[in-house]
Amino acid sequence: MASHSILSILLFSAFIQATDAVCKDTSTLTDDERTIVEEHNKYRQKHEDTPDLCYGVSGEDVTFTADSMSIATFTPHSTGKAFGENKGNIGQPGSYFTNSEAYTSVIKSWYDYRSSDPDEGQQVIWKSTKQVNCGYGQSALTVQSTTFYSHFIFCQYFPPGNTLAGAQDIGVVADNIGEFIPVPCEKPTVANATVTPASATLNKDEIYTVTCNEGFVVLFDESESSKNLTCNIDGSFTPSVEVKCKKSDDSLAGPTGASPGSSVLSISVTVLAFLVLIFV
Repeated sequence: MASHSILSILLFSAFIQATDAVCKDTSTLTDDERTIVEEHNKYRQKHEDTPDLCYGVSGEDVTFTADSMSIATFTPHSTGKAFGENKGNIGQPGSYFTNSEAYTSVIKSWYDYRSSDPDEGQQVIWKSTKQVNCGYGQSALTVQSTTFYSHFIFCQYFPPGNTLAGAQDIGVVADNIGEFIPVPCEKPTVANATVTPASATLNKDEIYTVTCNEGFVVLFDESESSKNLTCNIDGSFTPSVEVKCKKSDDSLAGPTGASPGSSVLSISVTVLAFLVLIFV
């Protein structure tokens, strides 16, 4: 019996070692690598029992290929690999985004558009994943005399949290996606309006009411002079678009502050940025 116990311990230790993350020393991370790790962990920290990722390096357990893949634009997903894999791209006319801006935007889009299945968004917050490794390529594409400058981004994860590169036996969503850690919603600031109640924060399912001042109406919903914002568990609001008030016979009347917990929808007439996610 003793020999069986020792063998079991040795086999278990070997399994742990084989799946242990090989992490790059944080003191040697490049600016890009630091952004990648911080942006992933920002979303992981919103969920219970979801440890931070490190920046992974290739080892006996996994060989990352993101750096070489991202050079080719619109490269398809890897096949037959042991890692999870996300890809996406972002661009704008006139000039490239910085690498940090590109990584930040694409990682956010993966998280925001996660589904109930193991996909790009779920991979970002998959509990059992320990490492992330990313790469990018750039390409300029001219469409009707306008040149768009794009980043093409690949990120790979180990242990895997999706099967897009061919990984098997990744586990199930129920065991690998932590519940949201409740975050209070901060009271929004809206110009030309009163926001009630006066409380600085609200909890899940509680409601702020934005009431436009006399002579003002809700932007994009001119039939209304007030709008309810319901607090979500993650500190965001429903509806997610920032509420603004405008003069009833005008377009937008004056600047408004952004709701700290909500997404801001803005369209610039001078710079139009586009974001295209590639899903398989």
